[in-house]
Amino acid sequence: MLMILRRVNNNNNNNNNNYYYYYYYYYYYYYYYYYYYYYYYYYFYYYCCCCYCYYCYYYYYYYYYYYYYYYYYYYYYYYYYYYSYFYYYYYYYYYYYYYYYYYYYYYYYYYYYYYYYYYYYYYYYYYYYYYYCYYYY
Repeated sequence: MLMILRRVNNNNNNNNNNYYYYYYYYYYYYYYYYYYYYYYYYYFYYYCCCCYCYYCYYYYYYYYYYYYYYYYYYYYYYYYYYYSYFYYYYYYYYYYYYYYYYYYYYYYYYYYYYYYYYYYYYYYYYYYYYYYCYYYY
C-alpha cells in the first residue's frame, strides 16, 4: 500500500513555487504478513464482491505458495543436517572398524611372529639335542 500526501506552498514574494512532497510507504514484511493475510481474508469473506474475492484469492494463493516454499526450504536443510550427521556417524563407524581391523592384524602378526620364533627355537633345540645325543651316545 502506498499513500502520498502533497502540500503545495506558493510564495508570491520571490515568484517561486515551493513544492513539498511527503511520501509514506507501508511495507509488509514477512512476520507482519501473516497477520495481514488473516485480517484481509476474514474481512473479504464477510464483505465479498467480485473484485474483493479476486483480491482475496490472489493473496491466499500467494501466501500458500510462499508457505510451501519456506516449508520445502526448511525440510531441505533438515535432511541435509540429518544426512550429514548420518554420514559422520558412518565415517566414525568405518574408522572404528578400520582401527579394529588394524589391531586384529597387528595381533595376528605378533602371534605369527611369536609362533615362528617358538618354532625356530624348538627346531634349533631339537637338532641340538639330536646331535648331542648322537655324538655322545
